[in-house]
Amino acid sequence: MLVAAFATSCSQIGGTHGPLRYVTTVAGTQGEFGETFGVAYANGFLFVTDGQKGESRWFIPGNGEIITRTGLDTPSGICVARDGKPIVADSGRNAVYRVDKEPSLIAGIEGKRGTDDGAATSSTFNSPNGIACGEEKTFVADTYNDRIRVIENGNVRTIAGSTQGFQDGVSSMFDTPTGIAIWNDKLLVA
Repeated sequence: MLVAAFATSCSQIGGTHGPLRYVTTVAGTQGEFGETFGVAYANGFLFVTDGQKGESRWFIPGNGEIITRTGLDTPSGICVARDGKPIVADSGRNAVYRVDKEPSLIAGIEGKRGTDDGAATSSTFNSPNGIACGEEKTFVADTYNDRIRVIENGNVRTIAGSTQGFQDGVSSMFDTPTGIAIWNDKLLVA
């Protein structure tokens, strides 16, 4: 798997600026990655999760040095918290971790599936995939629970979704949400 940079700025993606101008591979030409799942960029670092190898990797594009953090199962989505540390949704362990020198559990019970809200380390997920870091909150696409959850002040709660389906509005329903991003004051869910 390769990690590629697609454009020099977001304004070059579609819209009135036309098609992408070029693609540049920034890592992965030496077989460093198994299956790259998530990618995030902050403070000059590119953060990538490798679901096959159970790792998160940090590097400065063009530098050549890659920092590898192990100890995860199937890391999927990744975002960067305000303190500059990556937060990873580990779909294989049904949990969410802060990654520094070692992964540190912040929400979920390792290996236990469920829909329990409450204290973060007593809550349960079912294959969390997407993750988005806000100023004070972390949002999670809890994929096989068909829910959007938020981690805030040491607690987890469901903010949207319930059973599998498709429905807008207050009683929203999702069918296997995987990606999530913050856009201004809104959440975008794939």
